Amino acid sequence: MLNNASRYGTFTLFTPEDASEESAAEGFLGIRARTIISASGILEHPLQEGERLDQLAEYYYGNAQLWWRIVDANPEFFHGDDLIGKDRAGLTVLIPQGEE
Repeated sequence: MLNNASRYGTFTLFTPEDASEESAAEGFLGIRARTIISASGILEHPLQEGERLDQLAEYYYGNAQLWWRIVDANPEFFHGDDLIGKDRAGLTVLIPQGEE
């Protein structure tokens, strides 16, 4: 179902408890949300106009695909798009250091 390289690749599939009999019979499976833990060290980064999360992840982690770590460290934002945009220039975002 998921690519083995996905950060969700090792998660266990489940059928929701409140699934209707029809959807359970169809084999609806989901993935439980992963637990977001507090980072051990945090940097503060003031956003510049036009910066993107993948660019920040490449700069801080050497891997653009780790942009989600920055989203996890800023729980007041619901989605990665909430952190980037012209109206976000000057906003300070938290950048977790090191490995999870």
